[in-house]
Amino acid sequence: MSLGTPEIESNRMIIPISARNHDPILINGNSELATFIENEGLSGDGTEVSPYIIEDLTIDASTANGMDIQYTDEYIIIRNCTIDGVGRGYHGIYVNNTANINISNNHLSNLWGGINIRNSIKNAISENNVNNNYVGIYINCSNYTTLSNNIANYNTFVGVELSFSNNNTLLDNTVDNNPDEGILLFYSNYNAISGSFSNNNNMGIDLFNSSNNRLFKNDVSKNNGGIYLYNSTNNEFYFNNLYENRNFEAEYDDGCTDNQWDNGTAGNYWGNYRDKYPDATNDGTVWDTPYEIGGESLGIDNFPLVRPVILKETIKIPGFPLIDILIFVSVGVFLLGRKVIHRRI
Repeated sequence: MSLGTPEIESNRMIIPISARNHDPILINGNSELATFIENEGLSGDGTEVSPYIIEDLTIDASTANGMDIQYTDEYIIIRNCTIDGVGRGYHGIYVNNTANINISNNHLSNLWGGINIRNSIKNAISENNVNNNYVGIYINCSNYTTLSNNIANYNTFVGVELSFSNNNTLLDNTVDNNPDEGILLFYSNYNAISGSFSNNNNMGIDLFNSSNNRLFKNDVSKNNGGIYLYNSTNNEFYFNNLYENRNFEAEYDDGCTDNQWDNGTAGNYWGNYRDKYPDATNDGTVWDTPYEIGGESLGIDNFPLVRPVILKETIKIPGFPLIDILIFVSVGVFLLGRKVIHRRI
């Protein structure tokens, strides 16, 4: 481990030796950003090849947002910082009307929102530990954001929320033990969610008035409800694992039309399939009886998978061996070729 790189162990971050205490940071515009970088003696010139780097800071966010950056489009990397809010009154990293910010390897806890991105485009959020906040990661009116390999657990409301946000990518995130939703899409369209582990939440993944999204290769298990759709259309779901969700694996409310639960050759793995269709047969890859989605809109998975999709991490599904694998592999086909009472922040 190189000096200044945090190490995460069981939701605990070891603060880098080089970390230093810093007051909350407020930056408004490129000029203030350049002045801050110069005054702090930090590196970079704000270009894509030499971004400004803000790193290794420990910030008490009990009286203000830990980092508040607005109206910038210079290239910035924020990394290896620890921000604690104590009383959840403020945000850890708050970004508004920005572009080109990379937020990575930070530890953000006891805040109103761990990371809050608003009215922004082309930002990246990766490998952050965002736990024990009111909301883990909140993306509002922001497009072309990439969220990858973040851990957003034990947040009071939701792990990751996209609100009025389009064309974003969520890849390989873990959102566990959030009392409301693991992942919530609220009036958000044309987003892709893949490789997510959403377990032990109230709702694993919730789409509320959100359309034309693609969800594939996600593990959604042991929640009160697996995937729930309300007034959401033209979404695609395939190669997802849905099992041991207590009330339902997936369910529609009225107003959900033209959603696809398979890609034309293969669908999803349903943990309760054999209970629902005890007389079904299979060819080793898919079952011969379509799986009917619950709720009012009556979606159908025409090619339910016989075996679960194995993701890049170790997962244990009852009845199947424990498998470690470093790349996405799907068993079978891939080897061949409630309505929500929504709270705003």
